Amino acid sequence: MIIAQVMGPKDWALILTPMATILAVLLHDAYQFVKDKRQIHHQKQLEAYETFYVPAIKWFYQLNPDGASYQEMKWNNPDVDKMDQLITENIKYVSPEILKIYILYFRSAHEQGSVKTDSGLDISMDFLNSTPKEAVQHQSLEIAKYFHALMVTITTEANKESRKLGMPEIGKPMLENLQDMNLAPKNKREGLWRLLHKRFDK
Repeated sequence: MIIAQVMGPKDWALILTPMATILAVLLHDAYQFVKDKRQIHHQKQLEAYETFYVPAIKWFYQLNPDGASYQEMKWNNPDVDKMDQLITENIKYVSPEILKIYILYFRSAHEQGSVKTDSGLDISMDFLNSTPKEAVQHQSLEIAKYFHALMVTITTEANKESRKLGMPEIGKPMLENLQDMNLAPKNKREGLWRLLHKRFDK
């Protein structure tokens, strides 16, 4: 109280002016840090979108323009095997959910070897020779289930990224196509795995 009475306006100005300057610098630095962080995050999102999601959706349209099943896609287009290349070459952009499904797909499609059956699926000759027909069919359905799960998950994520970046949802028609085939949930209550298990598990 005594100090306040002794100090005049000029004295207060000498104290407050540097403090205000320091505060202004700190606020500017904090704002710039947040701005730079957002720009870096936006750039990473855009990079992932253009490098992984856009090529994936483009490939899905080329593979499945008429709502073909996995077996039909595999029979008509050996390029189905590009899924391995698409994910492994863009691993840093792949979400944990996609990676989890890809591991299941890879095991089903490749751990037995690589021989094309009459349905166009790659299954090892040893597996074919020593396993009942029902088991081979089950293996084929497992591969199809995980492949479609990857299509649905990648397309759904691509649409979310499109909205975040303010771009058209290029995967929306593909997702609607998968929904019409009962391979993608039509609402949040209808889970993807429940739908696919119902469709493929015998």
